[in-house]
Amino acid sequence: GYYRIDTRRKLRLQCSSCAVTSSSGQLLNSSAGAQIDTYPCVLRTNSAPTSSYEKDVGSKTTVRVMGHVNLLKVNQSNTEQMEIFINKTTRTEMLVIPWLYTTRINKRRDKHYNIAKNFSKVYPDTEFYVLSSGKMISAESIFQRETGITRKDAKTWLSTGWMTLLFALDVCQKVDVFGLVPENYCRVHPNDTTPYHYYDTEFKSQCTYYKESEEHLTFGHLFVTEKAIFARWAMKFNINFLYPTWNLTISNSSGPLDTPFIKLFHEAQHNKTKQKTHRHRSFLGARIRPRKPPVIGPKTKEEAEKEKYQKLTHTC
Repeated sequence: GYYRIDTRRKLRLQCSSCAVTSSSGQLLNSSAGAQIDTYPCVLRTNSAPTSSYEKDVGSKTTVRVMGHVNLLKVNQSNTEQMEIFINKTTRTEMLVIPWLYTTRINKRRDKHYNIAKNFSKVYPDTEFYVLSSGKMISAESIFQRETGITRKDAKTWLSTGWMTLLFALDVCQKVDVFGLVPENYCRVHPNDTTPYHYYDTEFKSQCTYYKESEEHLTFGHLFVTEKAIFARWAMKFNINFLYPTWNLTISNSSGPLDTPFIKLFHEAQHNKTKQKTHRHRSFLGARIRPRKPPVIGPKTKEEAEKEKYQKLTHTC
């Protein structure tokens, strides 16, 4: 489950409905802020600000889910600490911290854990929660069940969005997600220039970043693959997607995943198997190739005499 970092008490939050507010540039000029703030619980991710963006993303924050690597950045920013922990209008009631690429935390040596523990002492008005090993193992197992690939074999980090939606399914009876695009969005809108984050328009567009991340087989997040899985969950659980709305069909929940990463991964595995088979056959061929008999030249006079003598002595 989810445990308070200072008291080890379990999280006991239950919400009738939640607004999961993404950091996507899709929310720019959406005027969705007033609607978001009406929800009993509002979930946000990482350090996405609300100040100056209230019209589009609202200002209320019940829970902020922050991937552990982001703690370093917040620790070095007084502005972000003011926004997340101090300002009464924008601060979060709870901070939930999932580790994105491990299932065990070394509480003595992990610098991220120590930052979170220190924050819990400095900012007592915010409750700080970490995930149990069992909960983090479950997040990885769900990824494997949905994709047929382990997180380690996929060489990926689970995204904060992935961990946030799993958290929402744990604590919310109804989940409305604001700002996430469906997995085919960039294929349908190849020239879309919407920024990846609503608060950082200088960074890459979301479609550029999604494509780069999805086609790497050695690191990064699998945003498109995750969204294909979210579409499956929407059909099974009470999840609704807004800004933009998703056109969900039965095929989303029943068909096999057919995302760029899944295709590339299986293609790479197939090529790897072919190379191994070729090397194995070459090795076996070298081992069982018949040896050529030695070439025997004409006998010398001495050898002929020796052979004649051996025959004579053998018959005696």
